[in-house]
Amino acid sequence: MDEKPLRSRQDEETSQKGSITMWGAVFLGIGSMVGAGIFTLLGQAGKIAGSAVWISFVIGGIIALLCGYSFAKLGVRYPSRGGLVEYITQAFGSGTFTGGSSILFYIANIVAMAMIASSFGEYCALLIFGEGYSEIWVNVLASLLVVGLTAVNFIGAETVSKAETIIVLFKLAVLAIFTVATLFLLDSSKLAPSTWPSFNLILASLALTFLAFAGFNVIGNTAEDMDNPQRDIPRAMYAAIGITMVLYVAIALAVFGTLSLQEIQDNAETVLAVAAQPIFGQVGFVIMTLGALAATASAVNATLYGSANITYALAKEGELPRQFKHRMWGSNEGLLITAAAVLILTTLFPLNVIASIASATFLLIYLLVNAAHLRLREQTGGNRFVIILALAACLFALALWAIHTFNSQPQSLLVVLVFIIISFAAEAVIQRTRKRRIRPRFK
Repeated sequence: MDEKPLRSRQDEETSQKGSITMWGAVFLGIGSMVGAGIFTLLGQAGKIAGSAVWISFVIGGIIALLCGYSFAKLGVRYPSRGGLVEYITQAFGSGTFTGGSSILFYIANIVAMAMIASSFGEYCALLIFGEGYSEIWVNVLASLLVVGLTAVNFIGAETVSKAETIIVLFKLAVLAIFTVATLFLLDSSKLAPSTWPSFNLILASLALTFLAFAGFNVIGNTAEDMDNPQRDIPRAMYAAIGITMVLYVAIALAVFGTLSLQEIQDNAETVLAVAAQPIFGQVGFVIMTLGALAATASAVNATLYGSANITYALAKEGELPRQFKHRMWGSNEGLLITAAAVLILTTLFPLNVIASIASATFLLIYLLVNAAHLRLREQTGGNRFVIILALAACLFALALWAIHTFNSQPQSLLVVLVFIIISFAAEAVIQRTRKRRIRPRFK
């Protein structure tokens, strides 16, 4: 059987040079980063780092900037919507390592969807039932979201796609108004160094705060649509991450300068909505909750849509079982399999466990991209020192996560190890039985 590339050849794709400007890429990156992540992760990271969580966001942002350097350089050299799969293929060839990494990336997306769906369930349960709601309702509401959006993607996601811009503007406006208003009224004594935990705990939250920046990689995928990607991709990458970091730090200061540590720990899953109530009353609480629901729902929908396309392409090339490419109505069976996996995760694990697993898997994926860039630095013109620094930063954050998780949440560490084993074992079986490979698009 002839081998085919995972993605179409360059001459088979329609290029739209100039359709994305530098600032367009900046807002695309901000829209991808800001939203579901901050609604979901602020409270979880705050349970570990306390009132010093803003420091963790600063360090997480610096790690994101270092990783952004690799994504910018790789995106310019290999302008492909295949993104990080293309980069890893270029660096490591079409063997088991590359295929296993692709499957691991797919699993990481499933875990992220489960985390965001669980967050939707928490905010929705709080809005409907008030404080003291049952976790059963969280699972029910999260499941209803996944089932509903799966149906939307089968019927046609055009309407939801068109609403994405409105959703992005709404959630950014809600967060900006809340942050600005709260910063003028916060109690600085709640942020004093005397309230901080040990620096080890601040660093232990890095994996979670870094995950809040996940999404900046989409900027590198816009290179094909830019007039001058060599100039504009790096500028857009650093501007988007920098602006997001400032916003996250401001939000963290606003929340932890308003609520007590006990209130934050008791309401970690819905802390932004709870923080809005003392300042804006019930109306602010409802608006912030609606912002969280819109952000989480749109994130799950976008990832479901993207995963359906990824799994179809992987199955077409033999990298996933053929069931993933069977067409059904407006999508494929892969969408059903992905949705089922998300439902299983949201049912089996609480939000804090899923968030921990997601943070580790994404850190691992970004670590692989930096490793790929190190091998490709002569082709990209990348600075060896910066790449090694990014690689070391990811390793450092991942090691801190592993140590903290081993002591506090060992089941999360075990699940991540199982996912890694499954990814590469499945790829080894697939390559042996189907004799297919992911091939790089660029020479």
